[in-house]
Amino acid sequence: MIFQQIRQKNPIVHCITNIVSANFQANGLLAVGASPIMSESIDECEEVVSKVQALCLNIGTLNSDTMRLMITAGKAANHFNIPVVLDPVGAGFTQYRTESALQLLQSFQVQAIRCNLGEFAALAGIQWQSKGVDAGTGNLHAVKERIQLFAKKYNCLLAVTGKEDILASQDEILTISGGHHLITEVTASGCLLSAVCGASLAVEGNSFQQLQQTLQSYKEAAWHAFTQSRLLGQFQTEFINRLYQLSLGE
Repeated sequence: MIFQQIRQKNPIVHCITNIVSANFQANGLLAVGASPIMSESIDECEEVVSKVQALCLNIGTLNSDTMRLMITAGKAANHFNIPVVLDPVGAGFTQYRTESALQLLQSFQVQAIRCNLGEFAALAGIQWQSKGVDAGTGNLHAVKERIQLFAKKYNCLLAVTGKEDILASQDEILTISGGHHLITEVTASGCLLSAVCGASLAVEGNSFQQLQQTLQSYKEAAWHAFTQSRLLGQFQTEFINRLYQLSLGE
């Protein structure tokens, strides 16, 4: 069970993230047994990266300083052989976000991308009707056709999540169902998932299988939370509780 492995290893996950999601990401990482750090100083960037076990880059509240920080961190992670997860939040909503996400992918090697359908469509150049940071609407068939090609182009794992998650590598592709739509009403639930993916990649093993287990467990936690409460505030609490329980093997 991947969350139990995370708790056993207790990896430090460096999240260069956004102001909306930082607290939820930190608490969620702690729930699965990882240790979060969220430095925003370029002066200590390389030193911080050298001491962590995973790096998660999130462009939710993007600016030029953040871009420089992320590029520095990504290159340092490659140097120290630390897995990098990119979360291209809101790609497609503005040209700046889309171009910035692509610039990051071209500046260093990422091990995984975690995004929603609309964000992936923007990165892949597929026509899509974006809706802020939400998935929006568009040609789902065209998106599915391009996912594995995109994973091959950037030599990474690609997790496109939503009602049904799609996980692809150069050689494999699968879908994961389950969960509950109420999780989409919890701010930063996707951001946390990206960070947890980083924690899972810090564990030794088959990276594709580790992300598959992470996505499955995340959906299981969302469904369990719904069975405990249909009120959004309590749902969020029960979701974090379930992540914690899963990390304990319960």
